[in-house]
Amino acid sequence: MDLNQKRRSIPGNLAFSSHLLNSRKKGSNWSQITHPISENLSYLEYSFCLSESEDVIISSINEEGFYFLHCWKGTFTLAFENGEEKTINPFHNAIIFDGFTRVIKLKLKKEINYKFCIIGFNKPATSAKELLYSSYYRFKVAYCEQIRCTTFMYLGKQNLRLLDKINILSRMSKEGIASELIMEGLIYEILGLKMQQMLNSINSKQLDNGTLTCRDIEQIQDVSSYIKKNPSLDYTIKFLCTKTGLSPAKLQEGFKKMHNKTAINFIRNIRLEKSAELMEKTDMNISQIVYSIGLTSRSYFSKIFKKRYNCSPKYFREQYKSLISKNSLMEV
Repeated sequence: MDLNQKRRSIPGNLAFSSHLLNSRKKGSNWSQITHPISENLSYLEYSFCLSESEDVIISSINEEGFYFLHCWKGTFTLAFENGEEKTINPFHNAIIFDGFTRVIKLKLKKEINYKFCIIGFNKPATSAKELLYSSYYRFKVAYCEQIRCTTFMYLGKQNLRLLDKINILSRMSKEGIASELIMEGLIYEILGLKMQQMLNSINSKQLDNGTLTCRDIEQIQDVSSYIKKNPSLDYTIKFLCTKTGLSPAKLQEGFKKMHNKTAINFIRNIRLEKSAELMEKTDMNISQIVYSIGLTSRSYFSKIFKKRYNCSPKYFREQYKSLISKNSLMEV
């Protein structure tokens, strides 16, 4: 069985032409992630540079489905059978409803560094009665009642909150049932945010990224990742501005648009998430954890932790250990 046939056998996945599969021989820096999540959800991520231009065909292996495409690097064109073409630029994404398994081409140019992902959300293979209660059917009705046509694409402006969720999905571990459940939740959140963007646009409430450029967005992405990896550093707005090359106003605008938080609140949130992780996975005492996440006051830490998790750090750890103990006894 060749790779293309193998991929077609995965329930709920997308069918790609053999062109992209064979393009691996014609390009460099090739990276590919193919991950079926459930019967009708799949995630594909590609990163490469082609030595020859290629037209890649994408289509649902079921009778209908949605494709969500997000571009991190490079610019590509989507070409439809009716001759219509749409360009996808970096940090933009699009969602397409394909009602008749029509051919949609992804036009890729040579010597361009591409990085993009495609989420497949296909019609489940189920009875007509069960279909009426499926998340796919509810999404389709809510989405397609806005515009009645068989092949519909919505592009929209850059959406930094959406970008943040896509980045989380891309970077997370994709092994094990727990990861698959988290991925499924993130994908539904991404689809919901894209639908909300479309509805806002139709109702003249289009979200605006203000004065942020693509470079600004990339800097906000990078510094957000840096903070997540290094929560213990003594961050100041001046430090963040120096690291990103952004003004304080643009820095705060970027964090508000991407994370719905100020830069300081984002840092505080990351530190609290790290503290909870350390309580679950290490034997460090509370004071050690406080210092390891860049804080110096245990009383202040306890205050903000309780506000976030609605319990004290001590109670949080005790409940977690109790839960682990009960699960161990059940397994025995």
